[in-house]
Amino acid sequence: MIKYEANMLVLDSSHSKDDQAALNLFVENVQHLERQRILQGIKKLEDQSHATKTPLYQETMFAKIREIVNLS
Repeated sequence: MIKYEANMLVLDSSHSKDDQAALNLFVENVQHLERQRILQGIKKLEDQSHATKTPLYQETMFAKIREIVNLS
């Protein structure tokens, strides 16, 4: 059995190697999807900058990336 407590997964002794493999696969998939979401947001921002021929200055770029990362 798996419980989520104090921001951690708590596993009991019945946790098998197959269970762990399934968890690892799930985590890797979620990480991949999140990376894709962030990269798509950055690509959209880059495309917008090229389309408008407007340079993005450092402060604006960092603010926009923070917005992309904080979207859920």
